[in-house]
Amino acid sequence: MNEDAPNVFEIRTGCERITIEGLTIDGGRTANDPNVGTHAQRCGIIAIGPYNYTDGPTGKPVEHLVVRDCVIHNCFGRGVAFYAVHDGLVANCTIEDTCEEAVDLDHFTVAARVLNNQIARCRVGVELNDANECWVTGNCFAACEIGVNVWRWCKMGDLNVRNHIVDNLVLNTVGNGLQLDAGTQGNIVRGNIVRSSGRNGITLGGTETTISENVIEHSGLNGIALGGNRNEITRNQISDSGVGAKQKFAGLRIRGAQNRILDNLVLIGFGADAPVEPVADEGEANTIRTP
Repeated sequence: MNEDAPNVFEIRTGCERITIEGLTIDGGRTANDPNVGTHAQRCGIIAIGPYNYTDGPTGKPVEHLVVRDCVIHNCFGRGVAFYAVHDGLVANCTIEDTCEEAVDLDHFTVAARVLNNQIARCRVGVELNDANECWVTGNCFAACEIGVNVWRWCKMGDLNVRNHIVDNLVLNTVGNGLQLDAGTQGNIVRGNIVRSSGRNGITLGGTETTISENVIEHSGLNGIALGGNRNEITRNQISDSGVGAKQKFAGLRIRGAQNRILDNLVLIGFGADAPVEPVADEGEANTIRTP
């Protein structure tokens, strides 16, 4: 790839109150092109405020950028990427066939909202990397590698916190449906439907996070895989985990410590090729209460 290849829209430091609305943005990738991601080049829309990895934001962010009612497809990079953006919005868009993330909420993005989008066949539906207080709500993710991915890059405190992943539909992912890695904390995952994930329905490596009232069906491996500590997993409905698996998996597998696992309904179906346990507690000092 040409490292000087442009993004379709590039929005920089100090810009505010820009709306991109009702456009079709085609990144130019065809069926014969290789599936090679270009990260921050050849994106549909990218907005970048000032920051560095050790000091965080270093100046005025991009503010109040709105992307709505657009069709964005065939990008080698991201569909929409926010770096150090405050109060951005991506709403009611169709984003398809990107080699990278459909929507990327990246370093020091705060209070962004990703609402009611149709996202299909992208490497990641929505990624949050060092982003805080963002909402990912009412979206449909179909046939992506991962539906939503939350993870840490920078080492400073109070990052990857207070995000909400609520009321999304996640279908037929290649890997995990939703995943929150180690170094994330205090997030809420509620009311999502995760169906037919290739691996785990939800994977949580972070701490002090609430996963509640989700419906997780037909996961390739575990319904919920919990490796983090001091989390609360409540009132989820998990059915038919381990479909196609060749080794033992669980509806809810716990490897962390001091977690509260309360009132989850785990149903074991007949589609698994290997034994499936309702709940497998392999951690320490976890509290488990069945409904």
